[in-house]
Amino acid sequence: MAETAVQNEPDTKVKASQTENAVPAKTDAGATDVAKSGFSGECAFNDHIVVYSGTNLPKYDRGAVKAFSARGTDKAPSNLFALICEDHLTPRTSRMGSYASIVNPALVRLVASGAIEWAPARRERYCIIYEDGLGNPLIPNDTTAALGLKPEMVLNMIIRPLASALSDLRDRDIVHGSIRGSNIYDGGKAGYERIVLGDCLSSPTSSTQPVLYETIERACAMPVGRGPGILPDDMYALGVTLAVMLRHSNPLEGLSDQEIIERKIEDGSYAAILGKDRFTGSILELLRGLLHDDVGQRWRLDEVLEWLDGRRLSPKQSARRNKAARPIPFNGRKYTQPEILAMDLNRNVNEARQLVDDGEMEQWIVRALEDKPMAARLESAIRSSEEGGKSAGYPERLATRVGIALDPEGPIRYKSISVAPEGVGAALMEAFVMKRDLNVFTEFFMNYFITQWVDAQPTTVQDASNLISKFDGTRAHLRTKGMGGGLEKCLYAMNPEAHCLSEKLSKYHVRTPEDMMYAFEKMSKLPSRPGMFFDRHIVAFLSVKDRKNIDPYTFDLNTSEQYRRTLAEMRTLATIQKRSQMPRFPGIAAWMVDNLEPVYERFHDRELRVELRKKAERAKETGDLAKLVLLFDNPALYQEDLANFRRAMRKHYDLEQEVAQTERDLRDEASFGIGTGRQIAAVVAGILAGIIILTTTFMNLAG
Repeated sequence: MAETAVQNEPDTKVKASQTENAVPAKTDAGATDVAKSGFSGECAFNDHIVVYSGTNLPKYDRGAVKAFSARGTDKAPSNLFALICEDHLTPRTSRMGSYASIVNPALVRLVASGAIEWAPARRERYCIIYEDGLGNPLIPNDTTAALGLKPEMVLNMIIRPLASALSDLRDRDIVHGSIRGSNIYDGGKAGYERIVLGDCLSSPTSSTQPVLYETIERACAMPVGRGPGILPDDMYALGVTLAVMLRHSNPLEGLSDQEIIERKIEDGSYAAILGKDRFTGSILELLRGLLHDDVGQRWRLDEVLEWLDGRRLSPKQSARRNKAARPIPFNGRKYTQPEILAMDLNRNVNEARQLVDDGEMEQWIVRALEDKPMAARLESAIRSSEEGGKSAGYPERLATRVGIALDPEGPIRYKSISVAPEGVGAALMEAFVMKRDLNVFTEFFMNYFITQWVDAQPTTVQDASNLISKFDGTRAHLRTKGMGGGLEKCLYAMNPEAHCLSEKLSKYHVRTPEDMMYAFEKMSKLPSRPGMFFDRHIVAFLSVKDRKNIDPYTFDLNTSEQYRRTLAEMRTLATIQKRSQMPRFPGIAAWMVDNLEPVYERFHDRELRVELRKKAERAKETGDLAKLVLLFDNPALYQEDLANFRRAMRKHYDLEQEVAQTERDLRDEASFGIGTGRQIAAVVAGILAGIIILTTTFMNLAG
């Protein structure tokens, strides 16, 4: 496969233009007639790639993320397609570099990624460019398919190439998260001669997966809040994909997502997905191993590779989940599975509280389920819920904590959200962008469900201390009311791949402090640019990305004194430019100078103000922000100006006192000047007396 120069440019900033029916540059195959090909809406990604916003490719769409035709020239492959990411679905930018290094014919090839000026939206959007040639999806409809393929054909044409692709992904610590029939393509070949696994980077892990392809625990979470996942999750999705291809009928047809999850809980994934289909021999081993609901018993990739090499393994059948001997009534329905009850507790939190207060929940767990560990978790959950009192919010807290006790491996369910702990950042991103209720996330963090969830897990949570530390940080951020804290800080701390959501930067896709500098430079030339640079989102974003850039100036940024805020912004931007060794920014420098009026007013000496204005005007032309800041970062200058001002004030005070005394004397015209006249007369008399004495003395001496 030919290498391209743009493959290793995952963060390229690009310009774009839109020209209807424009003709792209010539490729090695010759000129392309765009009008005949139906391409329209030309948006330049970079010097080598053009994306056509008017040519949608629905077969490559990933839910809300739409695909468009693209063409490459020179160093880039000619036949491409682009995925234009949505703001509320954070793309997996941290995995772009690792994925681009994979060369495997069973994986769609990543050519480039970065921001593009997307003409239809009139703003920048994140764009992922892949090499085309995928062909058509193997299964157009993921949820209703039953292909009835022969096991031998599936083994050779599907399993082997997918195992190879998963091996390369595993070696780079990438969870695919989108393994399903509609995201596996035929490579444009008949008879499954070449299959290609599609995109997995354009949105949060598994956010576009149907619940059928997700493990029970992940399926219970809201799609965007499922978290990054682990490699066994991909193995489960592979098992479901194979089952759909092999089965002859669909036992889940017509069921809702909730009903599919419940069927899996009650019957186990293998029985729920395959129904009455029966398999024998080695393919049975594979399906049972991959569809095992116990992650500890589920086959890993190494076991699949051993199976492909002919080694016969004997996976255990999934044990049925504990089922109550008698049902418990709740919200007009009877429940025998604690996991299903946990899913529904938030539907009626007051009735859930009544079940707990009456002791009925405890009796059901102890007598009907005979589950002592669950009873202990329930007791702990009730105790933790009561710590915050039984006033407003108690039923919701109780329902959440009881849900964790009943289904510890499931997500944390609170009010309208249901998230894995590591998926809350992506869910918060979606809520911010879609203008949903944010108070529920504030309450979620402050109620601190994480320790109970970690303690309830049947196995040790990987890196639990770091996870708890993150949630500790969210509570600290929420207690910080000024810029640099709040829910904005929680967003960027819990979702490091999130781009900055500041309204000031709404036309730009800013993922790093350096991106922000380039965006500000572009904005500096606009007549509608804002007055100040920063807001709550920008300060929180910069604080998370690199604390050294902004945290020393956060106090001044939150002050009511305009000159201190102005200087703090200047110092922050100058620090980013210097630490990142960035080019000069004359536009930002000019913007800074326009904001300096409150700073000038701090100086008392008019001549000094004029001198500083002249120096600032000269410095802005260089675009060196540090040099500009240095003009006002001189404590001796402020001290000297203040000392001179105090001396002038003292002199002025003395003059005022003299004037006041003169005015008081003038008010008494009769006595005005008498005292002074007497003093003058005394002096004159003294002088005359001295002269007479001296004259008399000389005369006597002369006589």
